[in-house]
Amino acid sequence: MGLENVELTPLRSNDPNVLQRAASNPDQSIWVGASAGTGKTKVLTDRVLRLLLPRDDGRPATLPSRILCLTFTKAAANEMALRITEKLAEWAVMDVDHEDHKKSLRKVLDNLLGKPPSDEQLDAAQRLFADVIDSAGGLQIMTIHSFCQSVLGRFPIEADLAPGFKIMEEAAAAKLMKRAQSDVLEDALRDENAGSALSVALHNLAQELHEEAFENLIRDVCAEKLQISKVIKRYGSVEGVYAALCEFYDVSIDQSASDVYSVLAQAVNEGDLRLAADAMLQGGGKDETNSARKFLEWLNHDNAARVRAFEVYKSAFLTSSGTLRSRGFPTKATEKILPSCRNILEKEGERVLHAVDRVKRIKSAALTRDALILGGAISDRYGALKHIQGGVDFDDLIMRTMALLQGESQIFSVLDAQEQALIPSWVMYKMDQGLDHILVDEAQDTNPEQWQIIEALCQEFFDGFGARDDVLRTSFTVGDIKQSIYSFQRAAPDEFKRMQRVLHDKITRGGGVNAPVNLEISFRSTQSVLHVVDQVFADQERNKAVGGGLIHHESFRKGQAGRVELWPYFETPKKEQRDFWDPPVYELSPESGASQAAAYISDNIQSWLNNKEYLPAYGRNVQPGDILILVKSRGSFVEQMVRALKTRKIPVSGADRMVIGEQLAVQDLMSLARFCLNHHDDLTLAEVLKSPFLGWSEDELFSISYGRQGSLWQELCNYD
Repeated sequence: MGLENVELTPLRSNDPNVLQRAASNPDQSIWVGASAGTGKTKVLTDRVLRLLLPRDDGRPATLPSRILCLTFTKAAANEMALRITEKLAEWAVMDVDHEDHKKSLRKVLDNLLGKPPSDEQLDAAQRLFADVIDSAGGLQIMTIHSFCQSVLGRFPIEADLAPGFKIMEEAAAAKLMKRAQSDVLEDALRDENAGSALSVALHNLAQELHEEAFENLIRDVCAEKLQISKVIKRYGSVEGVYAALCEFYDVSIDQSASDVYSVLAQAVNEGDLRLAADAMLQGGGKDETNSARKFLEWLNHDNAARVRAFEVYKSAFLTSSGTLRSRGFPTKATEKILPSCRNILEKEGERVLHAVDRVKRIKSAALTRDALILGGAISDRYGALKHIQGGVDFDDLIMRTMALLQGESQIFSVLDAQEQALIPSWVMYKMDQGLDHILVDEAQDTNPEQWQIIEALCQEFFDGFGARDDVLRTSFTVGDIKQSIYSFQRAAPDEFKRMQRVLHDKITRGGGVNAPVNLEISFRSTQSVLHVVDQVFADQERNKAVGGGLIHHESFRKGQAGRVELWPYFETPKKEQRDFWDPPVYELSPESGASQAAAYISDNIQSWLNNKEYLPAYGRNVQPGDILILVKSRGSFVEQMVRALKTRKIPVSGADRMVIGEQLAVQDLMSLARFCLNHHDDLTLAEVLKSPFLGWSEDELFSISYGRQGSLWQELCNYD
């Protein structure tokens, strides 16, 4: 059976204690599927605690330094470390037997282990706090980037880094990237007359993108340098990638938009179009008449002029959204004059649409090539600047560690094949001696490169139990495949499932036990909310989009009230376009979808309050403070929502966050501070004079500013 066909059936139970104890079992490798609110952090903490305790069969406890916990935010790492430290501190001062079960160490360990603890386990639990504090290295609970930094710090030469390299913070890295971009753009502009590939790429991209879009594109290209380098290596060069794209898009290499427009202009059925235009001028409305004049004027040009005027010609057949005109095009009156008019216009519209689509494919291939050329040059320059400064950014931490563990570091290229094979094996051997248990948190956010690091760590980890055959090795992975659809850090459901199969294969081949567990009991949501989620993903297509498999949730909050209402979707009505010279008519401004939604929500809340809606959870009527409105982002809708509530005299706390620097009072204070630092800044002084500090009018400011000989401050000092 192929690895991709391995079926992994997870453990399920209606008792959360059964599931959490199974997931925290220190004698098995576990892959946990867990939604938010199902106790993921508790399971992680419990597993570490059980690893630190002696086993039931007499095997010793795991040393803290041999446990590696990987997570993806510092906040999550700190939270986990804090929970473990607090738990160990509680154990250290607990009575072994206490009449209050919450204060009895024996009962606490009984709940953790699912069975009465041995005397050895009780003694160890009371010493663990001091043992962990005094342990060399202590517990390794860190982010993936921190782990990579520690690996590279141990093997800088093997990773082709200078010993003592420094980690660049995001601000410093962004500043260096700006410098690299400026250097490359200056080189491209300098070589513009020579027609180098770099200058041509810059020229083409500058024609299509504004400044912000250009910077975002270059940043994305540089961020994906590893993936892009693999693609370029596969096709031999950037031009090879371009040729493959042209083949995929079914366009010719180096074909231009002008070539496509020229072919369209030469093949036009001029006679039929003129007949259609004459009929449209006789029987059509204003829009139809305008379209007829456009393509009549276009037909009167030579081929070169037709190519240049294609955009105008296109607008006669296509709407602003790029679709074929259909409604009232042509009018019934025109069709009476020329019955074949509709057929003529549809045929020509299809030709125009096909040309537009072909140009899009040509530009996509060409601009991709240009982005790779320019982005590659900037990325190379950025790498050179980092090397000069001895700096490493966060992406480098991942890439360098992955290359080191896979034996692909640049320094290995000078060695022969036998030596290349030895160095990664030696690195893995040295690392293998220090780890017995690997725990991976938030696995759904792990991108392909990070998975490759984890996979490399496990390469010999389970193969005969690595460097120390007398030790049981385990892995623990927890994540929610559904969250991979957000593609955070390029995570994907397919990669999540692939890695699950890979680890299962490695563990079972090494003689270990791998037990999938699903945590389906939510401590956060009520059953009504969870039931809606299950129903949404019962659809086959939606289910497939989040990795497939049975999606089922149960609420721990039995009997607690909950309700899900599906409210209508509000759209902003489209305004009818009219010509500038059309006579003005009284027209109500259509209400935006956001304002309609705000009004609808406010009306519902007002209805709850006026009708004294009963709140079962608290045994009283609903109050304004019981209501929380969650929004996707703090955009203009928040202001509209607050305004709608205040209009209905519903108490509301308003937006709970503001940008201090955007407040007028703060801006006035900043202007005053800037003026105090520099009296010669005329603009800042003008802002102070106009501010509430002095309250000058426009006329007063003009009278002192116009015709002055020196600075505004000098003029003000002499002002009578």
